[in-house]
Amino acid sequence: MQETYGIINYAYVDEEFANAVNYYRLKNEDFDGTYEISAIDNNKQELDESKILLLYPNPSTQGLINLDAFIANEGEFRIEVYDLVGKKISSHKVYLDKGKQTIQVNFDGMGSGSFIAEKLETSTNERVKKKFVRTN
Repeated sequence: MQETYGIINYAYVDEEFANAVNYYRLKNEDFDGTYEISAIDNNKQELDESKILLLYPNPSTQGLINLDAFIANEGEFRIEVYDLVGKKISSHKVYLDKGKQTIQVNFDGMGSGSFIAEKLETSTNERVKKKFVRTN
């Protein structure tokens, strides 16, 4: 084991992030088993636009993918899948509530390859894209 001295920067993406006040604390454990726990810190952030947070499983071996998304404003959305040439493979209209949502997209019948899933907010024409791979 290597000892470290000085400032060390760490990063963590909270996939359960809430659009509100989030509370965090750190546990710093040394090699000898001793540890310190930081004071609780809060992080208030508000997302003002919809985001696709996660697309899984990727690669997919089945005919389904899940899109975990944060929806800033409820409304009608279109989930579209394109091949890498830009040809639209499928399109689904969905109505989504505000907040964190999991959207299941069925692309059974599509062959293997790389694809792009796009969430389109119909009222604002805002587009968010994620790439995924399908293997048989």
